[in-house]
Parts: sequence; C-alpha cells; structure tokens
Amino acid sequence: MDVKAEKLALFRYGLIAPLVVEVLPRGELTRRAQEIASRHYEIPLSTRTTVSVDTLLHWVVRYRHGGFEALAPKPRQDR
Repeated sequence: MDVKAEKLALFRYGLIAPLVVEVLPRGELTRRAQEIASRHYEIPLSTRTTVSVDTLLHWVVRYRHGGFEALAPKPRQDR
C-alpha cells in the first residue's frame, strides 16, 4: 500500500472506528453513522468535506470483510 492509499485508509478507519469497535444494535449503527456524517472533515487528497451515511456503512462492510487493507482505494480497472 502506498503512502496516499494508507492516508486515506487511516482517515476512513478513523471515521468508522466507533462503528466497528463494538457490536451495535441495528438502529444504533445507523444513528451513529448519521451523527458522524453530519460533521465536516478535511478529507485527504480531496476537496470534499462531507461523507454520506451510505458511504460510512459501505466502509464498515468493507472493513468487516477485508480488514484495514480493504479501506484503501482500489486501483482503476480501465487503465
């Protein structure tokens, strides 16, 4: 994993850590994701400042299935 990918994976993990550290009831997971998504962030390598609830939940699934490495961006397949 290169430095840029690691920075982005660390940022993503920092956001979803409260969602994956403990097992949460179904409604609580969504509520906490909404709380996290309501804030503004300085996202590495991006001009965007917000993250959607769906994106956070997608990162949670990726982390649970593939660990930290799954949070790194995947290379494009059309090159």
